Amino acid sequence: MKDPRPNVNLILVRTAVASAQAALTRFNWLPGGSVFLTPVFASAGGKAKGLTAKRLAQAQIEGFKAKPGQTISNMLSGCGNSGFNISFGLGEADAFTPSIWQNALIGAFKKARELETNEAVVVIPRSIVRRFKKQKAASLYDFGRVTASTIARVLYQADDYKTAPAEPRRRISNISVAFDGLSVPELNEVEQGLTHGQILGKAVNLSRDTANLPPNFCTPSYLAELAETVAWGSDGTIEVEVFEADQCAEFGMNAFLAVARGSQEPPKFIVMTYTPKVNPQTTEVLALVGKGITFDAGGLDLKPADGMRDMKYDMCGGASVIASMQAIAAMNVPVRVKAFIAATENMTGGAAYKPGDVYIGMDGKSYEIDNTDAEGRLTLVDAISWARLKGNVTRIVDYATLTGAVLIALGDAAAGVVTSNQDWCDSYLLAAKLSGENVHQFPIFEDYREQNTCDIADLKNTGGRMAGSITAGLFVMSAAGDLPIVHVDIAGTAFRSRATGADPKGGTGFGVITLVQLAELVAKGK
Repeated sequence: MKDPRPNVNLILVRTAVASAQAALTRFNWLPGGSVFLTPVFASAGGKAKGLTAKRLAQAQIEGFKAKPGQTISNMLSGCGNSGFNISFGLGEADAFTPSIWQNALIGAFKKARELETNEAVVVIPRSIVRRFKKQKAASLYDFGRVTASTIARVLYQADDYKTAPAEPRRRISNISVAFDGLSVPELNEVEQGLTHGQILGKAVNLSRDTANLPPNFCTPSYLAELAETVAWGSDGTIEVEVFEADQCAEFGMNAFLAVARGSQEPPKFIVMTYTPKVNPQTTEVLALVGKGITFDAGGLDLKPADGMRDMKYDMCGGASVIASMQAIAAMNVPVRVKAFIAATENMTGGAAYKPGDVYIGMDGKSYEIDNTDAEGRLTLVDAISWARLKGNVTRIVDYATLTGAVLIALGDAAAGVVTSNQDWCDSYLLAAKLSGENVHQFPIFEDYREQNTCDIADLKNTGGRMAGSITAGLFVMSAAGDLPIVHVDIAGTAFRSRATGADPKGGTGFGVITLVQLAELVAKGK
C-alpha cells in the first residue's frame, strides 16, 4: 500500500500575540518567507478595521473591503526574519457566524497556498473568539475544531503519477495558531478542538486520496488492505474481517456476487468493528454501509465512453465509511460502530450477469436484473442484509454514488437523502447541518414503491427514469427490514469536475465529517 503523504501539523501557541508584526517578533525562529495570516472585520462603511494607514491605502487600491474570504497581502520584515502577511476579511462583526469563519479561512489559506513556504502562523485576536462564542451552541472547542478541519482540507493536494514532474512546490506543512487574551482553561478547550479538527481533516483527506487512486491501484483488495491499515492504527479499537467470494456464497450474498461475476478482480466483503475503550452509555450499534464499486463499466449494459471515464469514483461511499471509522476511533467516540463494504468491479465478459437474470439475495428476496448498470444497489442490499442479520446493528446509514438522477435533482451542491424512519433521519440531518455539509431529504410516496415491482421477482433493480434517486433508495432500504435506515446518494457531491469551497477538483471526502458527528450524537443518546 502506498504510504500516505505527511499531514498538516497544527500547533497551539500558548503566548498571546495581537498582530502579524508581533507574531513576526515572537516567531523569529521561523524561516524566511513564512506566512502570517490575520483576520479583520469590516466597518459599516465597507472598510477594513485595524489596518495601518499604509495598508488602508493598499486596500483601497486593491478593492479590499474585508468581505468574508477576501484577502490582501504584503511583505513583512524584522528581527532578522522576513515573511508575508495575509489579512483576510470576515465581513461586519455583527453578522459574524461559524460559517463565515470557515469561508474566511478557506479564502485565506487558498491565498497562502500560492506562496512558496512550509510555515504559517494564524493570528486570532480575542475579538474573533468573543464573536464566535456569541453564536448559539458554539464553543471554543467548536472554534478549534472547525479551524483545524478547514485548514487541513483546504491545503490538500492530490498526488499524481508523473515520472518527470515539474520542480516541486513547497507545501505548507506546519501551522501555528496563536490566540490573544485567552485563559489557560480556554486554551485547553481550543486545543482539544484543534486536535479533533486535525483528525477530521486527516480522515477527509484519506477518503479523497482513496477516491483519487487509479482503478488499477484501488481494487477491492486495496480497500480491504486500507481497512486493515486503519485498524492497525486504531490502538486496538477496530477489528477487521474480510470475506472472500466463497464465504459470501455461503452467506447467500448472491446479488453482490452477481455483480462481481464479470471481473477478474476477486470481490471482498469488508466488515470493520469499532469498540470504544470507554464503555458506551447506549446499547445502540451504528452501522455505516458504503458502496464499494472500484470501477463501473456498466456490465453488459455498457456505459458510453464519456460516462465510464470517471467510474473509479464509484467507491467513494466505501472510502468515506472507512475514513470515518478512522476518525471515530482516533477521537474515542463512546459508541459502538460497524462498517460494511461489499467491494467489487462491475465489468463485462462471458461470466457477467445479464439483463433478465434473477438472483436471490441474502435477505431471501428475488431480484430481477433490469439493467446491469444499476449494480450498486445490488451490492448494498446484501451488505445491509449482512449488517441486519449477522451484525447485530440497531441503526443504519448507507453512502453510495448511486444515481445520475440525483445530479439532475440537486446538481453537485447537495446529497440526496431518503429514509424509512424520520426520527433517525432528523438525527442525520442535524449532524449534516452541524458539519456544514449540504444534504436534502426527498419525499416518499407509495407510487414510487410500485416502480420497483416486476412480474417474475419480488423487485427489479431499476425503477425507471422518473424519481430515479428515490426509487433506488427504496430498493436499497428494503433490505433493512424494520431497522431505521437513512440512505444517502452522494453521486453529485463525492467527486466534482471543479474545485469549490474547501474541496478540490476530484474526490471530496464528502460526508466523512457528518458521519463522525452522527456517531457523536448517537453516543449522546440523540
